[in-house]
Amino acid sequence: MLRSCISSLVLLTAQAYEAGRAPLPVPEFTIDLDKDPEHRFDEVVAHFNATIQELVATFVNPAVLSLTQQFDEHRGEETPELQAELRGIARQASVPLDALHTVSFLYELTALMVPIENITWPWAADSMQLPDTLAKSSFPSLLGRIGCTGVLIKDDEGSVYHGRNLDFSFAKWLQNLTYLGTFVKNGTEVFTMQSIAAYPMVLTGMRRGPNGYTIEINTRFLDHFGGNDELMKNIFTEKRTASGFVKRKILEEIDNYEDAVEAFSTRPYIATEYSIISGVKKGIILARNPDGLAYKIDLKDEDRYIIMTNFDYVYGDIRERFDYTSVMGVGHSRRKGAMKLLDQTPTFTPESLMELMFKKEVAAKDTIFQVVFNVEKDSLVSRLPFCEACDGCVEKNQCVSAKEYCCSGRSHFTLQCGSHSAAHAFRCGCVADGGCRLTRPGHRNSTFGDEDCCSMESYAAAECPGGRKCGKNPDSYRIV
Repeated sequence: MLRSCISSLVLLTAQAYEAGRAPLPVPEFTIDLDKDPEHRFDEVVAHFNATIQELVATFVNPAVLSLTQQFDEHRGEETPELQAELRGIARQASVPLDALHTVSFLYELTALMVPIENITWPWAADSMQLPDTLAKSSFPSLLGRIGCTGVLIKDDEGSVYHGRNLDFSFAKWLQNLTYLGTFVKNGTEVFTMQSIAAYPMVLTGMRRGPNGYTIEINTRFLDHFGGNDELMKNIFTEKRTASGFVKRKILEEIDNYEDAVEAFSTRPYIATEYSIISGVKKGIILARNPDGLAYKIDLKDEDRYIIMTNFDYVYGDIRERFDYTSVMGVGHSRRKGAMKLLDQTPTFTPESLMELMFKKEVAAKDTIFQVVFNVEKDSLVSRLPFCEACDGCVEKNQCVSAKEYCCSGRSHFTLQCGSHSAAHAFRCGCVADGGCRLTRPGHRNSTFGDEDCCSMESYAAAECPGGRKCGKNPDSYRIV
């Protein structure tokens, strides 16, 4: 049943950064695990179906359907419970089952390494070039980009608050599909999860109780070459269960923090990811590889807080410097921005923590959902904030102002969209390998601006006077 309760937080009118509407409440539903799986999500889909149809009409075309049909054919059916849920959602939403099946692996596919145009599919003998209509549009945008910021912070009594920003591509549509579902069995609450309509996987979750826990999922990009092939093997050869469904079953079956952390640490996943978990006066960040932990960060007695976004900062991951989704632009670290603000804030409430996390130093252009929860205090406060990308985006090859957002999330500097003195001379889309990117004023012949290239690499080349050629320098392969 759709709940009418509105969090007190939604009534706040103050905004964390300058422009935009007031926050909106998150729609809430009760989902009965005793129901036939084919009908569990009927009410959710019916409520959001107009937006689902708009999303399908915008992105689903013959090239996309060709890809999803291949995915569905070579993946095969899921576990009976999940397959029944997918079948019911597809029927209720009147969308192709193979397309919905592919979208169910959206989180795993966002971990793919760039450049993304060449993927070795298990059913292809060689690296398969994407269909031209996809490769030349925005296939990375088709997969989506799931960012996120997670904060575990103690108050003066040592009680742990968990703050979560969910950053998601297609924000214009997906914020309007975001909901909270309370799963019940025998009329009793089991767990609450936040997700996207027509995507029956957990993105954020809470298991209440005296030793309960929360869970937040953040994208963790593959950390080694060969990871793309490993991911594809896990999907199509080993046919591992979708990671979001694995975590949903953990929330359903495990009622305590310690066993949940063990399960979140060890159960097989398809791809890399972060799990940020809080409990009663405790918390941990798990950096997952498909078969186990890469590392973990405990909230120690001496720590006031720990933070994770989407980058292995413990390894000095350079990609943190190229986070194009930050409200403050490329070169800004959302993690460091959050640290700075938290260090300046000795005390906080759930509402003030959420406002802090939506300041421009922390938020992304596509932050579509926020929550602050505390297991010990049985508290969950959520909202749908204003975001730059939520009210529309600019298509590829169009000039974009500093206040606009590219649908693909990528843009490049060009004099055709302004001048050196212009406030924002950028065009949506990235420059393909072999193309010339312009150097930025004041940064001539430097790697500053490599984010303009699809591969995020460039080198000096005679054929690009006053700029650099996108791609890897072929001379770097020569043996001297």
